[in-house]
Amino acid sequence: MNVDHQPRSKEVISCDIRARLPFGENVFDGVYSSHVIEHLEKDAALSVLREIYRVLKAGCICRIVVPDYQDCAAEYLRVLERAMKGEKSADRDYSWIVIEMTDQLTRSTYGGEMARYIASAPPNIGYVESRVGAIKASSASFESANSLFKRFVNAGLPRVIEKSRITIAQVVVRLICGKQYEEIVRESVFRASGELHRSIWDQYSLQQWLAAAGFSDVRRCSAFESEIEGFDQSGLDFLKNSKTVFRPHSLYMEARKK
Repeated sequence: MNVDHQPRSKEVISCDIRARLPFGENVFDGVYSSHVIEHLEKDAALSVLREIYRVLKAGCICRIVVPDYQDCAAEYLRVLERAMKGEKSADRDYSWIVIEMTDQLTRSTYGGEMARYIASAPPNIGYVESRVGAIKASSASFESANSLFKRFVNAGLPRVIEKSRITIAQVVVRLICGKQYEEIVRESVFRASGELHRSIWDQYSLQQWLAAAGFSDVRRCSAFESEIEGFDQSGLDFLKNSKTVFRPHSLYMEARKK
């Protein structure tokens, strides 16, 4: 079963996980979450982890994947040292790692500086792909008119109506208050969209939060390791029968319900 706040498939259950998971207690043999809780404030993330604990069966596994800020900070210091030594091409890698550290916390447009940097076809695209994953980097360019049309068609009537209302509101604000206030409304809408990261995680903090939610046997693992039965064939963190990881430099943690 899959849940999403604004699902684009009828197979996905519509759910605001900040409220309550729409399941009973002790239902699931495993729960998986990838690059989700960093979009929540820390208190809201703890509430979600407690909900995951509630719906899991006793003895079963919760797997949480988040961006590894410890790894990112260590890479920043490593590249900074290279740049200060005057190493060739280090300045480009430095530009990227600064964007990687800050953009997802501070961006004001969809895709942010990361998408713009990748779309510029930089000479150090190999380094960028080593950080974000080749699959993600290849799809991070700006949308074409054709793909935007497809997204419009696939969005569904409720989302189309919502976007139309927002557009009308922005036009009205611009007519009454001017372009500056229209930009304030646009950025406010973006900040409420859920794209921004509202918390950062490392092994220490995620271990603490999982324990606070009631889990035991908290451990760090790789993209390929899991105590969830059949995970190696799930295709969730890596391509099946391949060593290609979807999100390199992520933090992979598992914990067990007591």
